[in-house]
Amino acid sequence: LFQTLQDHTTAQHRFIVLSRPGAVLPSPELGDRVAEVQVQRFAALQIEDWLTRWNTASSDGADRGAAATPPLSLAELQRRGVADLAATPILLFMLAFTWAQYADQQEELSKATLYEHFFRQLARGKAEGDQDVHKPIRDASARLLEALRSQDLLPEGSTSIDAMLWLMARVAWEAYKLEQQQREFDSHNVEQLLRETFGREVPKESLELIRLGLVLALQADLRASNHTILFGHKSFREFLVGYYWASQLRRMVRSREKDWDDLATKWLLGGRLLGTEDQSFDFLMQLINRSVAPRDGLLWIDADRSALVRWAEDTFNDERQQFSSAGGSREDVSLRHDQRAVLREAALAIGSLTKSSLGVKPKDPLTLRSLLAWFWLLRRGVILLAPNIHLREANLQGAILQGADLRQANLQRAFLQGAFLFSACLQRANLQGANLQGALLQGALLQGALLQGAFL
Repeated sequence: LFQTLQDHTTAQHRFIVLSRPGAVLPSPELGDRVAEVQVQRFAALQIEDWLTRWNTASSDGADRGAAATPPLSLAELQRRGVADLAATPILLFMLAFTWAQYADQQEELSKATLYEHFFRQLARGKAEGDQDVHKPIRDASARLLEALRSQDLLPEGSTSIDAMLWLMARVAWEAYKLEQQQREFDSHNVEQLLRETFGREVPKESLELIRLGLVLALQADLRASNHTILFGHKSFREFLVGYYWASQLRRMVRSREKDWDDLATKWLLGGRLLGTEDQSFDFLMQLINRSVAPRDGLLWIDADRSALVRWAEDTFNDERQQFSSAGGSREDVSLRHDQRAVLREAALAIGSLTKSSLGVKPKDPLTLRSLLAWFWLLRRGVILLAPNIHLREANLQGAILQGADLRQANLQRAFLQGAFLFSACLQRANLQGANLQGALLQGALLQGALLQGAFL
């Protein structure tokens, strides 16, 4: 990309490439013709200046017959706990764009709530706005709602806005799975996804209408030969993935317990939720743990969370392997193609970080080790988010636990000889009697850990 741009650069033609810092090549590889700059966050005065302009524009264009929304101020953002988000320009715009939705609410706002407001506002505007301009989306949303209700994929009382948001979230998850395989998700994938989801429940003309509505809502690049689906900003896709998992998990825990595994397997397998440079899991946990949801938003209650912790513990303890239904050869059912390992990784994190969880309990000393084996085989780093986990007498000799979150974990008499605990968080962990001979603890956090009788 950069070489092609340099070949077309002249005194009159120059290029600006915008990217997250993690995706930029090291400066020496960019060459001396490329200047690298970092866009700074807004300072308080810049936020106030932006809001002054926004409030002026909003008041000039407001419908005089509509109820006026109080002007948005930095002080109000600080009171609601989102002033730090406002330092990022695109998030400041999202706050201002959706402010009327929660201007009269008093609780603090999470990033997930902000994004849900934003997407529901987009879906509402597209589905209920100008009837001529957005008629395809309105009609598609109505057909989609009918189809999802007939498949019991949406609960009673759902609206066409819920339906379009569900489909956008489903597309985001499928696109993320293909991204992990270094493949693109395009409009042809959308049509295939719709048929797999609804089967023959939706007539062909309805499928086409839904596909068109979805493509318009996600702003697909139809000029490109592959019609790649775009999300506008990486965080949009990350939120939609988190929303998809949150909605599917809530649907699951509100169903019969004997159906939990089948529902999780059907809708959540095939990709890895956790990622080092991805916020999808963070959005998921904010949606699950928040005490107040937006109007008509995704609401989790304490009973849902208690059931979720039970599912998470059962899933983590389930060491069965599962493979793609599309496979058939002997190679497709080998250990390296197991799809449950990343589901177990996600379940352990979800069960550990759900509000009021007392920690996941492995069924025996080798349960965690069985999960680590898959990641070791493929030389991938496991993301172990397991505060309060019960690992008494666990066999973790030589285990690679780099960066693991084991806060307040019970590791009494655990076998950790030669374990790789580089930068692991072991704050207030119970390591009484644990064998840590030869363990690498460089950078590990051990504040408040109990080490009486430990072998060091």
